[in-house]
Amino acid sequence: MNTQERELVRFLRLLDGLGCLQHVMLIGSWAELLYERAGLLEGFEPSKKTMDIDFLVRNVGGTSQGPFLCYR
Repeated sequence: MNTQERELVRFLRLLDGLGCLQHVMLIGSWAELLYERAGLLEGFEPSKKTMDIDFLVRNVGGTSQGPFLCYR
């Protein structure tokens, strides 16, 4: 595990400790690395191209009129 991968794990643990992981999904090339490490897709090779971390944020405040990301 290289330095960037250790920092990813440290950051994910921090988010988990704050209760944030239940509201987000890791996407992008870092997610591909986790797929490869977990052996979920046989023969899959990740294409880690960037050092930024991408998350999809679950819409926790959506209404019938549409989504919003902040509370009113």
